[in-house]
Amino acid sequence: MISKHSIILILCFLFASIVGGTVLYLTKDISKTATNFFVEVKNNNYPKAYSYTSNSFKNAASLEELKSFLKKNNLSELKDSKWTHKEITNNFATLKGYIITPNNTYNPVYMILAKTGEEWKIHSFNDIKAGLNNKK
Repeated sequence: MISKHSIILILCFLFASIVGGTVLYLTKDISKTATNFFVEVKNNNYPKAYSYTSNSFKNAASLEELKSFLKKNNLSELKDSKWTHKEITNNFATLKGYIITPNNTYNPVYMILAKTGEEWKIHSFNDIKAGLNNKK
């Protein structure tokens, strides 16, 4: 016969599995949007990459400004991308991870995505610069 302690452990495990599975399911589209964006950047299809950005992003930055930002921050040449942190608050999501370049340099990425209808769109990129970042 199974003890009460074993039943409690099994129930805790099931609960944790359900919660973890739900979180992964709810956040998969966030990383999918970012991955698709960087695949298009990798393929030099900047107009398609730009289509993964929100209207607010497009109002604040042109396609040329996006290209310049990506090149300046070593995000335009990549071999792979990895997403290490996803968090949703209402209709905004935070996504953190890194881009791996062809010479195996790891460049951190931090972005905010906005829910637009049923889709997640990139709302902003935040700088993660190396060295000392003095904020005034």
